[in-house]
Amino acid sequence: DRLTDRVALLEGHGFEPARYNYRMRRDLSQPIPEVVLPGGVTLQHWQPELDAELIATFNEAFQDHWGFIPITEELWGLWMTGHPDFRPGLTFVAMDEQRGRVAGFSLNQVRTAEIDSSGVREGWIQELAVRRAYRRQGIATALMIASMRAFKESGLEYAGLGVDTENLTGALRIYERLGFESTHRYITFSKPYG
Repeated sequence: DRLTDRVALLEGHGFEPARYNYRMRRDLSQPIPEVVLPGGVTLQHWQPELDAELIATFNEAFQDHWGFIPITEELWGLWMTGHPDFRPGLTFVAMDEQRGRVAGFSLNQVRTAEIDSSGVREGWIQELAVRRAYRRQGIATALMIASMRAFKESGLEYAGLGVDTENLTGALRIYERLGFESTHRYITFSKPYG
């Protein structure tokens, strides 16, 4: 949003803002709350045998989001667990022990190229997803807190994430409540054609 000349150029050609996204960061030197989970839900690290259920959780959690395209097993392996920045030891899965199923997850990365270029030692919450039946129980908050604690224990100084400001789950409010602040704002423009 700081590139006012480009915004003016797009608007001058009939493009209009369609969506706003933030890149957010949280300083891990600030106090991090304790993890609190609802009864019967436990946290564990990612295991490859959970991938099918994690894909289903992702697709269920994001199905109403703007521009959503379901993720396939191939894309999951390529962009998520097969990505070179993926960190299994920093990734958390919330399990409903009674039902033996995934309630949600926080898939996390350490973007080494960004750290090398910026000098900012940041862990990245790449995907945060909670199944609909488990929402509003504090699971997303617990996953984020576990992620931040793990980032700090591994020597990282910040936690980062991206968010659609109009996310239907109220994610932005959760992130702000946990101390995340916007560092960059992005605008997606669109223009009808035909």
